Amino acid sequence: MRENPPSNFGSGAGRTPASFVSNRPGDPQWEIQQQASLVIEKLAPPAVQVNVPAKFMMVVRNVGRVPAGQVLIRDRVPEKAQLLQATPKPTRQEGDLMEWELPSLAPGDAFQIQLDLLPTEPGEIGSVAQVTSTAVAATRTRSTRPQLSVQHTAAPTAMVGQTVMMNIIVRNDGDGVAENVILREIVPPQLTHPAGNEIENPIGTLAPGQTRTLQLPLVAKTPGTARNTIRVSGDGKLSSEHSIDIQIVAPQLQVASEGPERRFLSRSATHTFQVTNNGTANATNVQMMARLPQGLRYESSSPEGRYDPSRHAVFWAMANLPSNANQQVALTTMPLAPGNQPIEFHALADLNQPQVTTKTMVVEQLSELFFDIDDLQDPIEVGTNTIYVIRVENQGSQVANDVGIVVDIPAGIEPLNVESPVEYQMQRDGQNSRLVLAPIPNMNPRAQLVIRLEARGGREGDHRIEVRMTSAQRPTPVAKQESTQVYSDR
Repeated sequence: MRENPPSNFGSGAGRTPASFVSNRPGDPQWEIQQQASLVIEKLAPPAVQVNVPAKFMMVVRNVGRVPAGQVLIRDRVPEKAQLLQATPKPTRQEGDLMEWELPSLAPGDAFQIQLDLLPTEPGEIGSVAQVTSTAVAATRTRSTRPQLSVQHTAAPTAMVGQTVMMNIIVRNDGDGVAENVILREIVPPQLTHPAGNEIENPIGTLAPGQTRTLQLPLVAKTPGTARNTIRVSGDGKLSSEHSIDIQIVAPQLQVASEGPERRFLSRSATHTFQVTNNGTANATNVQMMARLPQGLRYESSSPEGRYDPSRHAVFWAMANLPSNANQQVALTTMPLAPGNQPIEFHALADLNQPQVTTKTMVVEQLSELFFDIDDLQDPIEVGTNTIYVIRVENQGSQVANDVGIVVDIPAGIEPLNVESPVEYQMQRDGQNSRLVLAPIPNMNPRAQLVIRLEARGGREGDHRIEVRMTSAQRPTPVAKQESTQVYSDR
C-alpha cells in the first residue's frame, strides 16, 4: 500500500526529523516494535463497520528513568474515516493532521488520547502516529460493509378465515458482520395477527453470507388485495424491505324476494326468493330458511324444501354456490288470517354473515256474494204454475253489508206467492211486477238465503225474470235473468 510522503507540518525548524505520521496503515513491523524511552501505543478494534462510530486509543508512556520534556505527539485522521471527537483536543490541528504537546512526562507516567472515528468506506483503515523521540507506533484494522436483504413468499390467494403463512428469508450479502438485526412487519388491514398490527422480531447478529429463515402466520380477515411488506434493519443504517400482494377472497350472499303484496283470505300465494353470491369465492354449505307467520299455512315449495311444523319454517340446503351465481326457491302459502303476514327469508354460508330479507303480504277479507235463479218447471202452459228459486250465498271471507235484492217480473208472468226469510214488498208498475226484499244488514261468510216465488203463466211468449243484487261492498247492481217459455195448444 502506498504511503503519504513525509510532512514537516508543525515540526519547527530543526526540532524534529522527517515525520512518519500518516493517515494510512504503516509498516507492519511498527505494530510490534514499540521500544523507546517514550513509547507510543495505538489500540483499535479488530473490525469496524461503515457508518458505525468506533473508538481508537493512543497511549504514550515514559518507560525511561528520567522525565521526558517537550513531548510532541502527532497523528492523522485515517483517510477512510471521519473524526467525530478527540479527547483531549489537539493542541493544534490542520486538515487531517493533529498535534498534542506536553511540557513533560514523568517516568512511568502515561498520556492517553481517545479518537472517536466514523468509518465511511469499506477496506483497511489506519494511521501512523509519532512522538518527538522518534518512537513510532502503528495500528491496522479492517472496515467492513455488511449488506442486509430480505425476501418473503406466500400463497397468492387466500379465503377469509384462512391462515396465510409468510415464508421469510433474511440474508447478509456483505463482507462484515451485521449486528442488532431486527425484522419488522406492519400487518395490512386485510390480515390480522394476535400480537397486533406492528410486529418486531429481533434476529441478532448475521455473519457475512449467513441466512436466517423464519415463518410468520397471518389470518385473512377481509376481502381485497393485501400489500404485505417485510422490513429488516441493523446497526450502521442497514435496511432492506420486500413486498408482495395477496388476494383475499370471500363469498358474499345477497337475498331478494318477489311475490304478491296483497291477497284475500283462502287465496293461495306464491313467493320467490333468490340468493346471489356477489363475492370473489364460492359459497359453500349454503343454508336457506323461510320462517312463516302464524297467519299463513305452508302449502308447497320448489325445489322441495323441508317443512318443520314445530318452527313453522321451510329449509333448503345447497352444497356450493359459485361466485356470481344465484339460486331461486319458490314458496306457496295459504292465508288463514287477515292483516300483515311477513315471511322472513334467511341465507347463510361458510365464512359469511347471515343475510335476511322480509316479504310482507297484506291479507284482506273478501265479501263475495253469489246468487242464481232457476225455474222448476219450464216450459209451462198458459194458466199453469211454476216456482222460481233464488239462492244467495256469501262465498267470501268478509261479512257482506246492506245486501239488497230486487226481482223484476214481466207482464205474462203473474206472481202468486213468496216464501222469504226476510220481509218483502210486491210492487206493481202497469202490467209488470217487482219483488223488493228488505235490505239485509249483515250476511256472514258462508251464509245462505233462499227465496221461492210461485207464479202463473198469463200469456204465451218467452218471458224473462231478472234478479238484481247490490251490497255495501259492491253498490253497482249485478243482474241475472231466467227465461220461462209459456205456450198454449188451443
